[in-house]
Amino acid sequence: MDRKIRVGDLAMAIGATPKALRHWLTRYDGIRPSAAQGDSWREFSAKDVAAFAIARPVIDFGYPAEVAYRIAVHALASLWTPKGEILESRLIPSDGAAILRGLRAQRLYIARGAQQNHFRYEIARAGAKSVLADAPALITIDLHRIVGAAFEALRPKPAAAPAPKTAPRERYVVERVQAA
Repeated sequence: MDRKIRVGDLAMAIGATPKALRHWLTRYDGIRPSAAQGDSWREFSAKDVAAFAIARPVIDFGYPAEVAYRIAVHALASLWTPKGEILESRLIPSDGAAILRGLRAQRLYIARGAQQNHFRYEIARAGAKSVLADAPALITIDLHRIVGAAFEALRPKPAAAPAPKTAPRERYVVERVQAA
């Protein structure tokens, strides 16, 4: 992903509106793009795209955007942080292809806790039994599929072929048929 990813591009990729995304960025202090520019333009990295792509279904599940983003960043960081160490988002690769390779066959399971903003989550390989599988309000997110779809939406689309020009003689015939 070599091109600059702006708010509108990211919003379209995750299925949100630019207005909603800007609202999340201004209202919640915990949500910060990693590639912020000094000229007040917000630019996003592949890490940001992956985090927001994962956060979007969590928001739809009912969590506030800041909590959903925190879950997404923790989930991503836990895949690259060695076991037993403190989760660090700086360990998440900045390359989109590397992120997708790390997410292959990974599922994120989220269950609500006893209180509204209390949650439990677990990352497990597809097909593995989740500890949270018996929890009452559970959401399962296929990380590779959802992040891959966001990256695919950001891929530049090929330009449409220009319409063939009609020769003047053909236009005359078309006009004549319509007049008759």
